[in-house]
Amino acid sequence: MISSIARFYASWLLLLLVACAPEPGDGPASEAAEVDKAPESVSGAVDSVGAYCFELTSARDRILLGEPLALLVSLKNCSDQSVEVRNLLAPEYGLLGIRVGYLDNEQFYDPPVRRDGRGKGYVELAVGEAIAATIPVYFGRDGWLLGMPGQYSFQAEYLVDDVEVTSGRVTVQVDAPSSEKHQSAANSFMSPAAARYYFLGGGDDRGREALRALAEEHPGTPWAAYAGLGLAIDAVSSSTDEIHEVACQSLFVSIHDVENDWISALRGYETLSDCSDDTSSDSDWDRARDEFVHRHPIAGTILND
Repeated sequence: MISSIARFYASWLLLLLVACAPEPGDGPASEAAEVDKAPESVSGAVDSVGAYCFELTSARDRILLGEPLALLVSLKNCSDQSVEVRNLLAPEYGLLGIRVGYLDNEQFYDPPVRRDGRGKGYVELAVGEAIAATIPVYFGRDGWLLGMPGQYSFQAEYLVDDVEVTSGRVTVQVDAPSSEKHQSAANSFMSPAAARYYFLGGGDDRGREALRALAEEHPGTPWAAYAGLGLAIDAVSSSTDEIHEVACQSLFVSIHDVENDWISALRGYETLSDCSDDTSSDSDWDRARDEFVHRHPIAGTILND
């Protein structure tokens, strides 16, 4: 028997799913003139140095202002024998540099958090195996980073075995929203409270309420879909046992809403891995996860870590 609190929470999650559903003339289709259909991935050229192939990837080459762009960087063993490396690709460890170019300016991405990687051990990479990490280039130490329309370029640098490898350059066009209503949604997502909450996958009530209001006020928009993903990730992480399956089901739906941005969807699948193995929908989630990894093999490197 689900308690009244759990029933209330489940009702709220259902309302969230309805709020994120597209309305006629106000969904992703209405943005078709602004952003072309996203390809499976947009990759910079692979740089090969010694035993390693180093690549920076974006899921999309065009986004709307206020959409949270994340990139994926991978280091692959391209030699003919196994190698050992320390998995310090995540930007917070300080060995990965991301050059961000806009107009005539270029600066290094400054991650919002820092970690000490001295305690991380080595991992063995068989021939063809890789390590990978996502980089939330939309959000840094000073808050939202991609705050103006235009073309941005990204290039990764990494120090491995005392050798610096550099990725090819990836470019992403950030387009301005087509209406005042959509500009308002973008501004809401880029606000400090909402952006920080989405980046952390939870946090203070202010950020939660900001994303909840966005999802309710701008249903069917891309920003509402990302808001739904952020709220669902938080719900799974903080839910109690009796409402855990409801939260997981909400996350499952939210992942589907952003699957044209597979790097953001990957973050949802990472959280979905925390869902209970004995839930009734577990087999559906596993099947969807396996299909996702089949479409994007590098995602398995992170999901299976």
